[in-house]
Amino acid sequence: TKVHKATPAPTSTSSTTTNSNTVVATKTSGVNVIITGINGKSWVGIQDATGTQIFSGRISTGVKQTFTDKQLLNVTVGNAAAVDLNVNGREMGVPGGVGEVVHLSFTPDQSSQG
Repeated sequence: TKVHKATPAPTSTSSTTTNSNTVVATKTSGVNVIITGINGKSWVGIQDATGTQIFSGRISTGVKQTFTDKQLLNVTVGNAAAVDLNVNGREMGVPGGVGEVVHLSFTPDQSSQG
């Protein structure tokens, strides 16, 4: 009987399967704000770039809400210590103190408190 040795398949050194732009391609266009209730209840109001109210309500501990707009989100938080903010994939933390009302504006490129 003859013994046949298996020849290993040639390994490719091509980098066609890696794409350095993957992160850019999967990035959400526009502005993305995630509000998570972490300590009690907070009233939250969200307006889009046209000034239209897109959310007005309470967010309680354990509740997560996501808001998006192509240009701008204006966020009012009635009890700033009760929520955690994530803006455009960046963890922002708690925007203020217990019972503090904060007014925030977020764009695709930046975040600012005002």
